[in-house]
Amino acid sequence: MDNYSPWAKIDPNMKQTYQGTDGTEGFVSAWSSTHKDVGVGEQEIEKIVEGESIDFKLRFFEPFKSDDHGYLLTSAITENQTKVTWGSDGHMDYPFNALILIMNFEKTIGEDFSKGLSNLKQILENK
Repeated sequence: MDNYSPWAKIDPNMKQTYQGTDGTEGFVSAWSSTHKDVGVGEQEIEKIVEGESIDFKLRFFEPFKSDDHGYLLTSAITENQTKVTWGSDGHMDYPFNALILIMNFEKTIGEDFSKGLSNLKQILENK
């Protein structure tokens, strides 16, 4: 994910740590950044269904606390093409949930997911 995530590219100097074996259930990727759009958090792979999905837990600690679910869904289009859907199911606790009234988080996050998927497509097509 570090290669295509739009947030990983915002702060190239962020501290990152890893626990476990990458690409397996239980793997944790953690980050720490002073950049307001990156913050501090971690992502843990919860479940992998080969050729179908990866479910992960997103834990944000700064600039806000949140415990959310994220996912990548894959489905074959052709033998050489795969559709990837990236999303999350989350919430914001008070007082940050008040920001939902003044900002369109779904649009903003959706644009970030689209940018990340575009980065992923470019990486895979150039291999």
